[in-house]
Amino acid sequence: MHEITFTKASEQHLRDCRDALCQSTLGEKYFSSPGSAEDAILEGIRQENLYVAFIGEECVGFTYTQ
Repeated sequence: MHEITFTKASEQHLRDCRDALCQSTLGEKYFSSPGSAEDAILEGIRQENLYVAFIGEECVGFTYTQ
């Protein structure tokens, strides 16, 4: 079993988060373009409530907190 770790997102994670979102059912339904997905992710980064999930060095997703 692989350990999942989380770290507070920064703009360096933008591409990985965008790709994960755009390839998900949520992204396909609510974000019509990579630009709109990036805008939502950047908002979460700026509000400091977006965390990136990693298995080892690989970004495997992200989550918002309140």
